[in-house]
Amino acid sequence: MKVRVFPDELVLELGTQAAVGQAARDLQFGNDIVAVADSLFNFGADSGGYGELSKGAAKAFGNYTAGFTRPLDAVNKLVGYIDGSDAARDLRQTEGAADTFTQSSTRYVDNIFEAMFDRVEGVTGEELRVATREGSLYDGNILSRVFGVTVRPTRTATEQAYSMANMADWTASERSNIPQYDKIFNTIIAPRLNEEMDKLIRDERYKEGDTDTRKIMLEERLRRIKGDVREYMKVGGGDSESFILSMRRKANRAGNKEKRRMAMDAMRENFGYEGEGIKDMSVREMMYFMNYIDYLEVKLQ
Repeated sequence: MKVRVFPDELVLELGTQAAVGQAARDLQFGNDIVAVADSLFNFGADSGGYGELSKGAAKAFGNYTAGFTRPLDAVNKLVGYIDGSDAARDLRQTEGAADTFTQSSTRYVDNIFEAMFDRVEGVTGEELRVATREGSLYDGNILSRVFGVTVRPTRTATEQAYSMANMADWTASERSNIPQYDKIFNTIIAPRLNEEMDKLIRDERYKEGDTDTRKIMLEERLRRIKGDVREYMKVGGGDSESFILSMRRKANRAGNKEKRRMAMDAMRENFGYEGEGIKDMSVREMMYFMNYIDYLEVKLQ
């Protein structure tokens, strides 16, 4: 019998680190590569097509270009610390390949640019949000980092719970192909998840359980909380944007790739739809799109 020494999440993380080297500092990198491949080989309703493909290429080239400004990283972080502008950015929310390249290539000088010119078009992007920590993401101790010493910030209850279960905490965050939805989702779930994980790490069954037991207990709670947040966003959550983004997420998951492609073809032929994909649809167009997939589900049985 084959004995698994390392958990799947650790193997995946080690593989990502080995495969892409320095670029693996971006925890989203592996998923971005998958997204690029999906765009290349699956041009359908849920694919960004050449737009996503070009953004992936722009990010890779931008990361390479950023390497030439790496010596300025310490100064850049110090400027960001002073101005309070060193929060992690979400490159998935960039508009087009040009902005993606700009934000990627200026990662080691972006705070300097902002200090000199305030908010710079294409450089200042959307802040990243994760499910394991509330608010903006900053370096733990930027002054120590400037002098080459890395100081980890105090771990949240969620991060502690994941560590105890030998799970990668970045997997707690929502990761769909709708980055705006993910940001709102992670913002809402972070405080709720941290409160629940605080109770979990105090639970004697969790503290004394083996890795498999802890993993099961953690995933059960995560599944329940995520379900509650999805329902909250589905009814709007007090925000019309949450409702629309939830519909987009639902439309992205309706049927399978082939049925989504057929539904998109029908929209283009019958209604003259010219958008790139679901991300450009109105509520009415998404309703037609999902109704057509329901029709295909029955017709093709």
